[in-house]
Amino acid sequence: MRPGSSQRRAAVVVIDACGAGALPDAADYGDEGTNTLAHVADAVGGLELPVLASLGLGNVTPILGVEPVGRPVVHGLLAPLAVVVGLVAALAALFARGIVPLALGALVGLGASAAALDGGVLVRQAHFSGSADRTGSAVLALGAAASVLLAVVAARAAAREREDADTPARVSGLAAAVGLATALVLAGLLVPFNGGGEAAGFSDPSAVLPDRWPDEAWAVFHPAVVLAGAWAAVAAAAGGHRRFAAGLLGALGAVGACVWWRYAVVPLDLDDRFGSFAPGGFLGLAGALLLVWAARRAGRSPAVRGVP
Repeated sequence: MRPGSSQRRAAVVVIDACGAGALPDAADYGDEGTNTLAHVADAVGGLELPVLASLGLGNVTPILGVEPVGRPVVHGLLAPLAVVVGLVAALAALFARGIVPLALGALVGLGASAAALDGGVLVRQAHFSGSADRTGSAVLALGAAASVLLAVVAARAAAREREDADTPARVSGLAAAVGLATALVLAGLLVPFNGGGEAAGFSDPSAVLPDRWPDEAWAVFHPAVVLAGAWAAVAAAAGGHRRFAAGLLGALGAVGACVWWRYAVVPLDLDDRFGSFAPGGFLGLAGALLLVWAARRAGRSPAVRGVP
């Protein structure tokens, strides 16, 4: 690290064959009762692993010094779960009369969000792991490609829907809401989301940008896609595709809120030595929730007077 540099470095130590419990067929191979991690903890009088404990390591197997937690940190799973639940709901809505444009808009938003999430992880994995995990990279690449295909197919289907495309709508209020959401998300990227902790090496606040740029440029993939999609929804609403725009904004905002929830809440779940409150994540979360509110505005945008 260069003198005076605020950029952090991490040392990763790989402990080969450090198991956390025996497999069901361990007795067949003479390994019944093996649990390297727990036995190491017993030998040294307990382990101090606050971050792993908050993730639920103590819930997996009894480890001296690592207590089980009642609410393991699962915030990183919210966005993928939101995509899956949203896809099921949108596909079901396609069979409901009168909300086809809304469902197609949601499918476009969900497909774009999933592609951005998979693409971001893929770039991150390539940056930190190189070509070591080719299977994982292939799965992520296929997931991103399938998500893009879903978004394209749904967008083409929406273009064939007549809806009320011949009735232009006033979107000044919608554009103002999306503009404010854009400002909040950009602020969320720049303002620290973690105020820092008391431990050495963790005292500096952390923001998505600029201190992580360009090493973690992958982190801006999803916010960039969300904002681009939100302005595309404004254009669609202006052209009369109001229900499509509402579905698109709702999906982008909902998944975006799950992503920003992680930035907002995880620092608060960490031990005081590793994290503390900072407003960046909450600013991004507010921007994403504003897009969800704007989805309702899009569906109610009034038609321009004099146009049938």
